Amino acid sequence: MKNIMLIACCRSGHNFIHEQLKSWDVDKQLLIYNCEDMLPANYEKEKYAIVASGQRIDTQLETIKIIVVRDLLNWWASYLKWGQKTPFMLASEKLRYAFTIWNAQVLEAFLGRFMHFPTPCEYDVFKTSRYYRNALCQSIGGLFYNEKQLDFVPSSGGGSSFSGTSIKGSELETAYRYKQILDTPLRDAYVRGLRDNVLSLEVYKRFFSVTNEQKKFISTL
Repeated sequence: MKNIMLIACCRSGHNFIHEQLKSWDVDKQLLIYNCEDMLPANYEKEKYAIVASGQRIDTQLETIKIIVVRDLLNWWASYLKWGQKTPFMLASEKLRYAFTIWNAQVLEAFLGRFMHFPTPCEYDVFKTSRYYRNALCQSIGGLFYNEKQLDFVPSSGGGSSFSGTSIKGSELETAYRYKQILDTPLRDAYVRGLRDNVLSLEVYKRFFSVTNEQKKFISTL
């Protein structure tokens, strides 16, 4: 038995990844915990407090920490679109905290400042690359790889911020959310959020493979 701590920020696509991990665990050897919006600096404290099915995490088991990171432009589009349905999520202090979480988790995924060898999982690459998915499967114990759940969009978290559960997971245009939101009434709030979080843009450009098209978009902010 192993613990899998799936550490991610809200709207990072971690529920989709959770379903893939479950489908590979044919021998039921994994205890998978979603740790949404956890600050890596609080890892030692929070790993003892995680509760699943009424029981605390078993700290005697081997624990694998997977940090799900998502492209900033698309993550922010999904967060804002989802937050529109839950108005209190768009309060200024909540938005600032969302960026703080995104920054901290990306830095932890690639620099490992507070955890011992966390495994980064780039959502956008995971969704599109069989090789990347298979490599993650092997890294958590060589479990049985399959793609049975790729088209499944879990209802937990409300599904996709843009389309709920109405479109197959493999067909979601998650790499273009930053373009799609520009055609909605949320355009100004979206651009303002990025302008107000210069640190996030710097972290993004440092650790992600930013396309020329995305670089051009950032230059217009």
